[in-house]
Amino acid sequence: MKEAIEDLLWVVFAIFIIYLGDRQTNLVSILLWDPRIDRTALLLGLSGVSLNVGFILYSTFLSTYRLKFHKENELSNIEAPTLLEEKPEFSLKITRFLLLIGISTFCMLLYALWPIWRFLSILLLLSLLMSSTAMSPYLLGAVTKAQILILAF
Repeated sequence: MKEAIEDLLWVVFAIFIIYLGDRQTNLVSILLWDPRIDRTALLLGLSGVSLNVGFILYSTFLSTYRLKFHKENELSNIEAPTLLEEKPEFSLKITRFLLLIGISTFCMLLYALWPIWRFLSILLLLSLLMSSTAMSPYLLGAVTKAQILILAF
C-alpha cells in the first residue's frame, strides 16, 4: 500500500512538472520551441535516454525469454546450464557502459535545461527519473492488475 502511494505521488509530481513547465507553457512546448535550450545537448541527452532504455528493455526481455525457453523445453542435458549461464565480465561491461551513458545523459540534459530553470533543473531531472523508475514495473507488466488492486485497497 505504501509503495503504491509513493509511486502514485512520483507520477503525479512528474505530470505536474510536464504540465506546468515554466508557468507559461508546458514542458513539451519548451523542449520543442524555446530558443534558450541548447539543441545539440538536448538531442544528445534524449538519444542517451533512448539508448539506455533500449538496453534495459533488451536485457529484461532477453532474460525472461531465456527462462521461458528453459522451462518450456525442460532441458535436462549437460548443455542446459550453459544456456542460462551469464558471463559476469560481459554483464559488468554492459553495466559500466549503461552507467556511463546515464551520467553523460544527465549532464547533457542538465546543460540543455540550465538556461531555463537554473538550479531547479537538477531537481526536475531527478524527479522525472524517479517517476519513470516508479512507473517502469507497471509498464513492463512486472506488476499485474490484481497486485495493483490489492495494493490499492
